[in-house]
Amino acid sequence: MPPSEGNDRSGVSFVTNDILEPANAVHQESGASLMLDSTPIVFIVDDDISVRESLELLIQTAGWQTQMFASAEEFLARPRVSAPSCLVLDVNLPDLNGLDLQRRMAGDRIHMPIISSPVSVISR
Repeated sequence: MPPSEGNDRSGVSFVTNDILEPANAVHQESGASLMLDSTPIVFIVDDDISVRESLELLIQTAGWQTQMFASAEEFLARPRVSAPSCLVLDVNLPDLNGLDLQRRMAGDRIHMPIISSPVSVISR
């Protein structure tokens, strides 16, 4: 499929093709891209080291940057980042559990997509 060219409402030129670029890439008229922020980060919060390492490998294989934390407290203590990010969160954490962490993040106005785990399937 050949690339197609166009302009969005702001007048920024773009070219589309089968290659995906990071969402934070900005196109210049020359066709070059500038990165506004650093690489997107997937935060992994799980007290099980095997789960953290498995998710890290899976996510990095897809080309994403990861940061792992063994507890909600470790995650909250990290410096805030300006890069786009999301959180893979174990809801069954000891001490501050996943639901409590989500409440604290909402209270602190930390906005990021959250994927909760584990997902349970109950059959009868």
